Amino acid sequence: MKVIHIISDCNAGGAQTHLLNVLREGGLYGFEIIVVCPSSGYYFDEYKKLSRKIYEVDFKRIPLAVLWEIRQILHKEQPHIVHNHMLAGCILGSYAALGIRQLKVVNNLHGHFDPASKLEWVKVFFYKKVVSTSILWNCYFIAVSNDNLRQLEKMGIPRSVIFLIYNGVDTVHFQREMDIPSRQEDILKIVAVSRLHPAKGLDTLLDAAKGLSIQVEIAIVGDGPLEKHLKNRIEAERIDNVKMFGYIKDVRPFLQSADVFIQPSYIESMGIAVAEGMAMGLPVIATNVGGIPELVEEGQGGFLFQPGKAEALKHKILLLYYCSHDQLVQMGRANRAKIEQEFSVGQMMKNIAALYDRILA
Repeated sequence: MKVIHIISDCNAGGAQTHLLNVLREGGLYGFEIIVVCPSSGYYFDEYKKLSRKIYEVDFKRIPLAVLWEIRQILHKEQPHIVHNHMLAGCILGSYAALGIRQLKVVNNLHGHFDPASKLEWVKVFFYKKVVSTSILWNCYFIAVSNDNLRQLEKMGIPRSVIFLIYNGVDTVHFQREMDIPSRQEDILKIVAVSRLHPAKGLDTLLDAAKGLSIQVEIAIVGDGPLEKHLKNRIEAERIDNVKMFGYIKDVRPFLQSADVFIQPSYIESMGIAVAEGMAMGLPVIATNVGGIPELVEEGQGGFLFQPGKAEALKHKILLLYYCSHDQLVQMGRANRAKIEQEFSVGQMMKNIAALYDRILA
C-alpha cells in the first residue's frame, strides 16, 4: 500500500514525532511511505533516512504554488492514500487531492484550537472550508483524543468519518533502566519537556517555582519563541531552582534522572510529551486540558490542575514532594502500564492500518 504523508513543519512537536514513529514501524504493516515536507527542521534528516522517497517542498511560498506542486506529486506517484498532518498540510493536501479518482484522504490536524485567539479563528475558518469540500468526496479525519474528537464534531465533521487514534509512544525507546531512585538530600527533581510557546504555560511554572520553600531542581528542555523571555525572567527574578537546557534531541537522560514530569499547558490535543514521561515511569503534574485527563488519572499516576493557576501547581508539587519514595515508584509504574496498554506505537499502528483497510475496502 502506497501512502504519501504531507507535513508542513519538520521542527520538534507531537505531529512530527507521530510521523517519525509511523515511518519507523510502517514497513511492518506493508506501507510504502513517501513524505512531502520542508527541507529544514530537526526531523528532516530522519524523515529522509526512513522514507522510501522524500519530496522537499517549501510551504512558505504562495499557497497556490505549493498546492500545484503537491498535486503534481500525487499524479506522479499515484498513492492509495494521502495522509495529511497539521493545518497547512491538511488544507493544501486535501485540495491537491480533489478530483483524483480512487485517492483516499486522511486528515490529522493534531493541534487544538484556542477559541480566545483571533488567529485561531482564522485557522478554523480555512479548515472549515476544507471540511465543507472534503465531506463531499469521502475525506476521513483522525482525532488524537476524545476532546479533539468533540472539537472536530463542533466544526461540522460527521462522527461517521472521524476515527479516534491516540498518538503512540515507542515504549522500547522510552523505558527506564530502573525505578525512580531514592531522593538525595531531599531534592525533588522535576523536568518539563516542551516547546517554549505561550500556549505551554511555562510562565505558570516559573511563578510556582519562585514561591516554593522546599528544595527542587526544575529542568526545562526545549526551544521556541519564549526562550529569551523565560531566561530573562529566571535571571531577573532570581528563580535559582529552574534551569533551561534548550532543544535536546534525546531527552531520555533528563527523564531518567527526574522524579516528576510537569506539563503546565493551556492547550493540548493529547500531550505526547506527557505520554513519553509516563512511559519512562514518572509521576505527572499536568493541566486538565484537552486530552491530558485521558492520559493522567488523578491520584493514580499524578495530579491535574487548572491552567494558569500557579498556586494550584505549587500545591501539587508539594504533594509529590511529601510522597514517599514507594508512592512515587507506584505512580510511575501505573503510568508506564497505562502507556503500554493504551498508548503504545504498536497500538497506534494497528489502528492506522485498520483505518486504511476500512476506507480502501
